[in-house]
Amino acid sequence: MVAGWFCRSIVMALAAMLSLVAGGCTLDMRIGTGSTAMQATTLPEPTIELRHPSRVVSAGLQISPLSLYPTLMVRTSDTAGRFILDTGGAGALIVTERFLKQAGGRRLANTSTTINGTRYPLAVIPHLEIGDGLILRNATCIISDLDQMRRVCGDIAIDGVLTVGLLQGLELDIDLPNRVAHFRPAHLREQVAGAVELSRPASHAADPRPYAIVRVNGVNVPTLLDTGNYAAIDIPRSLFEPLGVALSQPRDSFGAAGFNSRPAVTQRGTLETIDLGDIALRDAEVHVIPHDEVTEAVIGIAVLQHYRIIYNTHTRTTLLIGAKELTAPAPSPQVVQLVETICRERLR
Repeated sequence: MVAGWFCRSIVMALAAMLSLVAGGCTLDMRIGTGSTAMQATTLPEPTIELRHPSRVVSAGLQISPLSLYPTLMVRTSDTAGRFILDTGGAGALIVTERFLKQAGGRRLANTSTTINGTRYPLAVIPHLEIGDGLILRNATCIISDLDQMRRVCGDIAIDGVLTVGLLQGLELDIDLPNRVAHFRPAHLREQVAGAVELSRPASHAADPRPYAIVRVNGVNVPTLLDTGNYAAIDIPRSLFEPLGVALSQPRDSFGAAGFNSRPAVTQRGTLETIDLGDIALRDAEVHVIPHDEVTEAVIGIAVLQHYRIIYNTHTRTTLLIGAKELTAPAPSPQVVQLVETICRERLR
């Protein structure tokens, strides 16, 4: 993630399973690593629909400076805002107070979520629209100023975060090289010649996000594909040490593992080969993080920016279309330096 979400996905870095009672059903909201608590409340039933159920909905993507996060416009009848499209997020929207007011949303009385000791209010927005006909109704939102997110996105205005967890029942086709996203009903599966289908770890079969098995030195590592993480590859120390490999050109860095989690000294370096299905990542930058609460690796946007990603939320299958070999993927030194600066600011 980034600046406040440094090593994790934007919403995963908010993580821990939360339950809300919503019109008689339970909403699963995975909101980050760390101690999380929420007061329960009764919510309107959230729904997602396509204006034309048999048609693909398309939305242009803008790649944010520095972090390279894909963003798209989310509209209401009265306003529009720029949201990060986050495949690492499994639960609620994150929105700014300003966008919530402009979108006609309402805070939920006496309802909040507490993440690592900080309380965040919750809200509902009655109607949101994406592209040419993807409609979200009664979306549950976490309210945050997203200031650190704005900074790592090159100081462009970020109004919210749209998570894959909200888009269940769809197939997401995120074409990062061509800067467009397509949303189609999950049963209308896209077949692409030459696509690499990634194996999914059985341990994450029920998770709504895109996971893959990455092989390092012959060892399988469960890995999240996360467009809301600026890194090439994050690996927690608990998974890295059993791999029996050493980083080339290791150097100390600084980062944090979750929303409001305490920053710590981390390590960066490269590994000669990492296998992502039939795709070989050569000399990729690896970020080893010491936080014990992190139990999976993450492939971030420094790798994913080169690929078209097709993720079916029903079958939980992921296809990658692009180069079969990628050399030296790494985040820009500028974004790494900025994240380290923000981490140090948080320790003052």
